[in-house]
Amino acid sequence: MKQVLSAAFKYLPLAIAVSIIVVGAFFVPWKEVLPYIISMSPLALGAVIALAFVYYFGRILRYSFILRTLGQPTGLHRITLAYFVAQPMTLLPGGEAYRSVMLKKYGNVAIRDGLPSVFAQSLTENMGLIIIALIGAIVLNRHIVIVVGVGLVVGAIMALLHFYNIRKSHKMINKLPTVDISHYRIKIFIDKNRELLRGGNLLILFVTSFISTFAGIGIVYVIASSFGADINVFQAAIAFTLPMILQYASFLPGGLGVNEHGSVGILLLLGGIALPAAVAITIVVRLMTLGFGIVMGYVAIGLLKVYTLRKQLVS
Repeated sequence: MKQVLSAAFKYLPLAIAVSIIVVGAFFVPWKEVLPYIISMSPLALGAVIALAFVYYFGRILRYSFILRTLGQPTGLHRITLAYFVAQPMTLLPGGEAYRSVMLKKYGNVAIRDGLPSVFAQSLTENMGLIIIALIGAIVLNRHIVIVVGVGLVVGAIMALLHFYNIRKSHKMINKLPTVDISHYRIKIFIDKNRELLRGGNLLILFVTSFISTFAGIGIVYVIASSFGADINVFQAAIAFTLPMILQYASFLPGGLGVNEHGSVGILLLLGGIALPAAVAITIVVRLMTLGFGIVMGYVAIGLLKVYTLRKQLVS
């Protein structure tokens, strides 16, 4: 019974996410969507693939800085390997935390440093997304609902940070099923995050998070322009950042369902983009920002298996 409940807990969020996508798919005019995707020029496709590499490079670079700050300098090639090997696990609950396991296995990074690195990256990336979304909304000077919504997210994050202390965090985390973490380990985790999120370190984390975010905005802009959609850079910024914010707030694996529906809705809200084009833009963007990483993850896993097999044959 315990194993059944554990499996249900593991795959239920993914099942919910897939269900959301399937339900939404019934309302999509697919015959009008596919021509947009097929019409994408080789030049535009090459540009978005290049931007996808930049998108992931920004994240890997941020991990590298975080680990150096924590006194765990690790080669960029090892961090890259650990990052991509863990990428397919992002489709499962707690998948992001799996990166700490991969950093330990392939980068020789202690779990006590790997977990804070995952948290710090996620937090700073979200804050960066919110800042850019606010700037985009203010420049456009319209859709006050978007501005208010983003402002509420900012307020929620600030409130969480305000109450971010050891005792309350320890009690809250240990209320989760099957979790029993000592006060000492929680203290180490929070102390390391405070070290990462102070002063110059926080500024550098913001700057490196913007690398990925600007690459994502570029992906949206290039794809939308390729499909003939009337969109400017600020609209592309909102179209990329807000679905990502909704994704992180949903706690669904990979933000599946929430990101896609949010992206289509925001593109329609911005005006000048028809439903088939909005769906086509969303599909290609997700292929570049989520699917690309998962494919690279399986490539990395395959290379590791080949390397391990060769090593065994030699020995």
